[in-house]
Amino acid sequence: MNNVLGQGLGVTAGNQINRGKFVFEMTPVAPTNTDLASRYTITATRNISGEGVIYKYEITQTGDIRQILP
Repeated sequence: MNNVLGQGLGVTAGNQINRGKFVFEMTPVAPTNTDLASRYTITATRNISGEGVIYKYEITQTGDIRQILP
């Protein structure tokens, strides 16, 4: 999707997208249409050196957002 949008979601680095202070990862990495309809997770991690706190959030296919860290 990021390639289709001309890197509009962020900079791709392997299976991650870097945007601003966050790194986004999706599981499964290469979802099928069935996965997108029934089970996937996107995590957003913010780990800035010097801050001392790691923030991590998760969103699922249901739209539920949950804070994992701190």
